[in-house]
Amino acid sequence: MMHLITSGLYVNGAVVLTSDRNAKENFTDIKVRDVLEKVAALPITSWNYKQDNSSRHFGPMAQDFYAAFGIGPDDKHITTVDADGVAFGGDPGVESKGG
Repeated sequence: MMHLITSGLYVNGAVVLTSDRNAKENFTDIKVRDVLEKVAALPITSWNYKQDNSSRHFGPMAQDFYAAFGIGPDDKHITTVDADGVAFGGDPGVESKGG
């Protein structure tokens, strides 16, 4: 079950994103060191949404994320699949074939 209110979408359960290799194309390797350097350079701040001053969050701004990685739909949003990919790609414990 899920419900949408002004402060967000609430899901009881899990949001399931397709990650099937057969649903994807145009693969390119990434360099873990490059991802780590970009993540380290991202400004990370604590903030709240203008319409919800009772909930604090922290993380990068979409503009900075898009400028660093050039991924996602635009410079106003960070998709969960892209944030997850950067988290995996920037983890030195996760080896990439692109090194």
